[in-house]
Amino acid sequence: MHLCGAQLQTPGPAPLQRPRRGLAAGASPREADDQGRQSAQFAHIEALLMEAATLCQARSGALVEPADVHAAQHATNCATTTRKSNCTNPS
Repeated sequence: MHLCGAQLQTPGPAPLQRPRRGLAAGASPREADDQGRQSAQFAHIEALLMEAATLCQARSGALVEPADVHAAQHATNCATTTRKSNCTNPS
């Protein structure tokens, strides 16, 4: 669990987000694409957890709970979907 009030400290870019200076000897373009997808997934998960922490703080909670994560997922899905009819409060 993550403490709501804790600050996420990132001294620099995460290892997967560091700019590539070229492929290592023997590395394929597919490996570079895989690294790009992993970076995108990491960024998505990080944003989801930051949203969950914000929701936790809004309810004056001490710890991020599964309900916070589910609500953050719901909010993210509603922000990116074109069908807003399913975007009511999560049950």
